[in-house]
Amino acid sequence: MTESETVFGEIDLGDMTGLKEIKDVLPAASGVRVRIDKAGIKDNSFEGSVPSKKHLNLQIRIVDGISFVDAEGVAQTKYKNKVVFTNNKDLPVWVDTQHEFYKGDKFVKGAYLIPLRQFLIAVGVDPKAVKIDEALLMSLAGTEFEVDIAQNQKKSKTPEGEWIATGEFENLFRNWKKA
Repeated sequence: MTESETVFGEIDLGDMTGLKEIKDVLPAASGVRVRIDKAGIKDNSFEGSVPSKKHLNLQIRIVDGISFVDAEGVAQTKYKNKVVFTNNKDLPVWVDTQHEFYKGDKFVKGAYLIPLRQFLIAVGVDPKAVKIDEALLMSLAGTEFEVDIAQNQKKSKTPEGEWIATGEFENLFRNWKKA
């Protein structure tokens, strides 16, 4: 045995099938001041699949924290300087309207871009000539604005094709406003 090898006893972890990732879901709040640390574009592809949706992925920092009343009725402010990320539901920039999920009028007529337009106005970008490129993404760093934070229960599709609630929650960012 070499010095780099370590010998240890058996570790019995038992049944791991019910494990779920625990994410810190922010409380719902309005007018939360945030600052963009980084901006990029992500898509929903996985393991080499063809993407059907692209979204603006923002790494944002909560500037002053979030004031809320906890379950015991105590008012408090938390999450100052906490870093959070937008997700693929917050700021979509493109969808494949030939994909089964995106054939509705909202997507075909471009209404899914309304939150993006609202965000761009909030950060001072002229909505008349929008071009999402590296220069725009770089220029967003350091920009401060206000946003509303909502909670949304995640859903998953059953083998029968029915959507059911998973019991897990995620944050959604909405109503982008100038600071």
